[in-house]
Amino acid sequence: MGHPTPLDARALLSRLILHANEGVPWVDFFSNISQTLLDSTGCDAIEVLLQESTHAYRCLLSRKDGFHFERQQHRGDVRTAQADSAIDAIRRNISPACFDPTDRGSFFAADVQSRPGSRSLAMIPLVVGLDRLGVVQLHSERPGFFDHENIATFEAMADALAVALMYHRAQWGSRERVKELSCLSALAQLADEPDLALDDILRRIAELLPSGWQYPAVCSAVIRLDGAEYASAGRAPWVDQMQAELFVGSERHGEIVVGYAEKRPEFDEGPFLREERHLIDEASRQIGMIVNRRQTDEERNRLQDQLRHSDRLATIGQLAAGVAHELNEPLGAVIGFAQLAKKAPRLPRQASQDIDRIVKAALHAREVVKKLMIFGRQTPPQKSLVNINRLVDDGLDFVRARCDSEGIELDLKLASNLPPIVADPSQLHQVLVNLVVNAVQATTPPGRILISTSVSPGFVHLAVEDQGAGMSAEVIKQIFLPFFTTKQVGHGTGLGLAVVHGIVTSHGGSIHVDSALGKGTRFDVRLPVSAQEQAT
Repeated sequence: MGHPTPLDARALLSRLILHANEGVPWVDFFSNISQTLLDSTGCDAIEVLLQESTHAYRCLLSRKDGFHFERQQHRGDVRTAQADSAIDAIRRNISPACFDPTDRGSFFAADVQSRPGSRSLAMIPLVVGLDRLGVVQLHSERPGFFDHENIATFEAMADALAVALMYHRAQWGSRERVKELSCLSALAQLADEPDLALDDILRRIAELLPSGWQYPAVCSAVIRLDGAEYASAGRAPWVDQMQAELFVGSERHGEIVVGYAEKRPEFDEGPFLREERHLIDEASRQIGMIVNRRQTDEERNRLQDQLRHSDRLATIGQLAAGVAHELNEPLGAVIGFAQLAKKAPRLPRQASQDIDRIVKAALHAREVVKKLMIFGRQTPPQKSLVNINRLVDDGLDFVRARCDSEGIELDLKLASNLPPIVADPSQLHQVLVNLVVNAVQATTPPGRILISTSVSPGFVHLAVEDQGAGMSAEVIKQIFLPFFTTKQVGHGTGLGLAVVHGIVTSHGGSIHVDSALGKGTRFDVRLPVSAQEQAT
């Protein structure tokens, strides 16, 4: 009859505490301590049943079958759910008379057939103070391995194991909390970098998140926000994943997903821990706050730019109106005297041609003055009910010949049954012609320009779209400023789009431009439907 190797409980506790300090994942920790117990006791199998909140964990190390770890759901205390179920399973095949209880609450059977290859077993509660952690089962193939003389030694071993488990639980909780706080701290630092674009912040957060999970080597993360996706490097197909919805304010805008590329043991939420659920939920909340703050800042900056733009336009408009008034009188005199000079008898041909050039230049200058007057809103609009489709048909007659001669196709896509709007037809005609002429100048023949109309609640839309060179973001910011032009000297005054903007805004509408270099430009004019039409 064999006997167990004598145990040094203090040395065993030291080895178990060292394992608890290694910082390895739970499963590796249980595997390590099980091997230490197996080596120290001389048993053939060690089985630990451990209680953790809503779950119980069972780990078994056998010399023949190796290590096995699993999570088991339970109700109530592990003493009744796991230990008693294990006892019941044994007692179904063993007479109760075979069990020897101890004062400690352990019991052992010296010669039974509890499982294939097991002749002796002991079941010892794992207790630290008032905390019942679970139970440890010891199995030996040798009958009489456990007796009244040595059971106290194994109970001392169970005490060392219970202390190590408590220590590991505290250490593990602290490490997980440190990981969580480190991850959130790094996330907060990213949020406080004002020069970092939102896309870069989200990409870095996706790279950061896997470090907070139990198995970072096989972990990857994805942040999905408003159709865009930001993934950590080395992402592989997931076998398990956890996710958290991403809210900006009270609206859902996406999600965060963290997953493992390889199967891992079950814990609180699949292979994930409670702490990791807390981490992904908090990360989702923080990202929502970052996005909300960035959107608020962008909207504030946009409104400030719009206010500065409006102030600048108002100042220039007042100046332009004053200049226009001052120029009108001398321009009228130039044109009048030039026309009188042309009526002089026996006027040389060259002088007559020069006078024609003077009149033409003066008329062009007067047209510029007219634009200045419109821009400065010194010319009151003559408003009436206008049908945009009819205005488009009439207005294109002025540019169709030029488009045909330059090999540019005009394509119309006009919505039917457009409601009328209250507007100045001549001013809207100027808006259309200016936009189409700009599109023609931006288009390299053969090309195509699309003019379309549409309706949305309360508004009618007029869009002019070309397939030309497009504009950079810097140019787009300035195109509505008076006297800004990208054309060569002598080929534009820089007032066309400024006048368009002034006319549209004076009608209570708005104009939006969408352009990219090499991809063309689209101007979308939005004008309000008449109050009478909205009422009907």
